Amino acid sequence: KGGDGTDQNDSATPVAVVDDQGGALGDLTDIAVGQNHACAVQNGGDRTAAVWCWGANTLGQIGIGQAGPEEPHAVKLTAPGPRPTQVTAGGSFACTRLGNDRVECWGDNTIGQLGDSSSAQSDSATQVDLGGRQGTSISAGDDHACASVRRGRQEASVCWGTNQDGQLNGEPGSPTDTTKVPPVDTGLSGAAELRPGGFHSCALADGSVRCWGGNFAGELGIGTTTSTPGIQTVKQLDGVEILAAGTNHNCAASVDGKVYCWGDNDSGEVGPGGGQNISLPREVPLP
Repeated sequence: KGGDGTDQNDSATPVAVVDDQGGALGDLTDIAVGQNHACAVQNGGDRTAAVWCWGANTLGQIGIGQAGPEEPHAVKLTAPGPRPTQVTAGGSFACTRLGNDRVECWGDNTIGQLGDSSSAQSDSATQVDLGGRQGTSISAGDDHACASVRRGRQEASVCWGTNQDGQLNGEPGSPTDTTKVPPVDTGLSGAAELRPGGFHSCALADGSVRCWGGNFAGELGIGTTTSTPGIQTVKQLDGVEILAAGTNHNCAASVDGKVYCWGDNDSGEVGPGGGQNISLPREVPLP
């Protein structure tokens, strides 16, 4: 079912998302879209704040305690308490950050997407094992997620989920079984934004962009499509203030208002002239 509670009726125009009583779902402070599901944070005050999800639920990705129902419901968090402040959605899972900087995820977990050191699917939220550190921001890719964390004044970046192509720390297949280990430290600190993609991840720090993982379409932005272990600095790009990652491509906005993209361009993802992968950032002409 869609967010409006109907039985999978496609709509060419926007429809209002409703709550489980049929009323309009409002007072939202964050929203995220996964592969076939979506989630939103409802403010509602300290006692009634909640995360709502709707859409595909075959793997428990809307977090309501059971697979199957697809209309909007409030996610079953691990315990009452701090209000949710942020939500992110991956391929078939989702995560939220709570007010005390705890991170919880739900849905598919066959390759460690929930970060709880297991491979058990969860139809309700389960806490990510951050090793006693606090999560300050979260972001999900197709089958992995990343978070900025801190302990006191020490900051770090961690990722969890699939690592087949080095999405977690730039070293493909290490660790070899991410379903049995907690989130992996990337080695980066002070990242302003973390953006997991499909087979790679990127981070924004001090105006420059660093990427790691798969490089099949030039998504690392280093001028080649050759696999290169380790965290790479995207070439010919600085002064970045906004970063976004897709499955096999990325885009960045600079402080001077320009937009650059690189990676897979089969359908023109990085600007006009689709069909040829772009392995270095290219400015996208804006109207």
